[in-house]
Amino acid sequence: MAPSMHSTFVFMAPSMAMLATVVHVEDRAAGPPARRLVGAGIEDVNHELYGGLYSQMLVGESFEEPAFEGLSGARIIDAIPAEPAWPSPRRWRTWLRANSAAEKGRIAVVRDAVHGHQSQLLRDTAIQNYGLGQQGFALMAGKDYDCVLWAKVDRIEAARVTVSLRDGEQRASPVYSQWLGASSRWRPLSFTLTSNVTSHCGMVKNRSGRSGRRFCVQAKELPHRCYRCSGGFEIAIEGEAMVDQVYLGPGDWGRFKGLPVRRGVAEAMFQTAAWEVLRLGGSMCNAPEYRWKHFRGPRESRQPWQGFWHPYVSSGFGLFEVLELCEAAEVHCVITLNNQETPEDVADFIEYCFASDASSKWGTLRMSDGRTRPYKIFTLEIGNEQNLTMDFVQQVSAITQAIALRCAQKQLLMPQIVVGQNIDLIPNFESTQGRKVTEEMLKVLKGVVHSAWDAHIGGDAFSDVGDFKKLLNVSMSFFQPFGTQLVVLEENGVTHDLQRALNHARFHLVSSYQGDFVLMDTAANGLQVFNQNDNGWDQGQIMITPDQVWLSPYGWSQAMLSKHSKAFNVPLHFEISAVEDLELGAYRSTEGASRSGVGLRLVQWSGRDQEVNVTLRWPHSTADLSAEVLAGSLRALNGPEDPRHVAPRPLHVAWDRSDVLCLSLTLPGYALATVSVLAPEVVLV
Repeated sequence: MAPSMHSTFVFMAPSMAMLATVVHVEDRAAGPPARRLVGAGIEDVNHELYGGLYSQMLVGESFEEPAFEGLSGARIIDAIPAEPAWPSPRRWRTWLRANSAAEKGRIAVVRDAVHGHQSQLLRDTAIQNYGLGQQGFALMAGKDYDCVLWAKVDRIEAARVTVSLRDGEQRASPVYSQWLGASSRWRPLSFTLTSNVTSHCGMVKNRSGRSGRRFCVQAKELPHRCYRCSGGFEIAIEGEAMVDQVYLGPGDWGRFKGLPVRRGVAEAMFQTAAWEVLRLGGSMCNAPEYRWKHFRGPRESRQPWQGFWHPYVSSGFGLFEVLELCEAAEVHCVITLNNQETPEDVADFIEYCFASDASSKWGTLRMSDGRTRPYKIFTLEIGNEQNLTMDFVQQVSAITQAIALRCAQKQLLMPQIVVGQNIDLIPNFESTQGRKVTEEMLKVLKGVVHSAWDAHIGGDAFSDVGDFKKLLNVSMSFFQPFGTQLVVLEENGVTHDLQRALNHARFHLVSSYQGDFVLMDTAANGLQVFNQNDNGWDQGQIMITPDQVWLSPYGWSQAMLSKHSKAFNVPLHFEISAVEDLELGAYRSTEGASRSGVGLRLVQWSGRDQEVNVTLRWPHSTADLSAEVLAGSLRALNGPEDPRHVAPRPLHVAWDRSDVLCLSLTLPGYALATVSVLAPEVVLV
């Protein structure tokens, strides 16, 4: 029988005076395996949905934006709700009159629409679209692009609709052209355009969105410059016709598993960054018109709604598209609903998602909407960052009771319920009234089989980690009698640099030693369209341009930790004699793993290189050793010109085998490192 692994680890990190910091890590579990899910949230901030993840390349798809000189979206001015310090009002454009448009042409917005409240009337003229902020499209030669356009001709004479891709001032594809006779009905035109050029993408000097065609927000990575591609889209009308609800997106080659999702973005989310959970939620859900019933059915039948971050948002990509994305990616989903939904409506939502019986009213509606099988179980959050009041307690109580009753009646699975009140020390625990209301909410949750409370924490400052530790200590002792757990659905900040990456790793280390109490840890805004962040939340883990997708240092931290924790998830006890700007975690290999071993995760932010020496008793004559490090300056960023400026690289670890296994490594001044020590692979003869 091979000897079991009973190990003692000694870490020594010398200080400036060469006084070693000694950490003894025992081969004794510090708690159950850390089964916490890690990932990110998405909402309509930083254009991470409409203009980012959604495969729709056009912005202004439904011509709902106000008109300027007759053209919807030709000049839009609206306020920014999030950050007063950011440019306000914001000026941007969706559609432009083509330079070649005849002067005799007529352009007007009319109150006859297939979707929403208005459509665009065109007579003997042409309009163009260059996507979000007029940043352009990254067309690829030989690739197909799917297009659907609704049109109506209500005059006696016929009209010809001509659609084409553009590259600069030239056509980039064969045109699609069709004559339409007069009709009282709107007709969908569905076709494919094949690009015959590859667009040029790169940095150009910024010009004001007021006077020039481009609009972009200054980015720390490349100030005073815009990232722009040369591709575009044109609709030309000969005669007179109305157009509405236009979709342009890549064919199957550019979509993730056939969904209306950019393939490159989804692969970065679930493969590179290794997200295990995806949350659709945030302040977006607090908009008065955000109701789940607005997002079901065919896209052209969904009515537009006024968003929280942007007044003109797409109803083509919502919570059901996110549920399908989670299922295709095989990750867990969290759906946040507006807490002003009625209890009956929320119960309808659960039945719509989970009912499989044809006698179910809402299950049958789901099937008629095109989804024959029930959705996979997900976590349901009630509200987002709601105030701690008895009114909110009563809302949660009424909604959870309605869900439980409907699940019992229809024999449905009861989802995990999360309270969307941003739990914190001051409102919840540092006053008598706060503790009383918190306890009343916990009494409500005690009757729910699986329940949790949402915590939104900081992320930019090193001190934010200390605040999180205090919150964990207080909430854990308060929650334990009620059986409620904690989820961190927003690590929030305004940076995505290396310091943010190190803080994320420190949050991870703290949470990994809390057993099953902390169930999830997600970034607030996982995606960000580069140069288009007009809300101030400059914190994307994954950055997007029309032609590129890359990870910020913050995103690489997530990727390293997620992959490492899949292999090593049983936390081990350790004792620290002294430590300065260095934190670590030690873990046994995941139960059931094919090979036993030990994993180490280290974060240091002292600003100077530190040597770390590890000594452990090892029952094998050799070991398979691997390590990587994420390091650089605290403000280091990844931009489109050097997207891997800060990325994981191999870390040299010297080792020696005598009576014990001795490891030695040097951590750069600001660094996250993961080390894997695995038993040698057994070769069967």
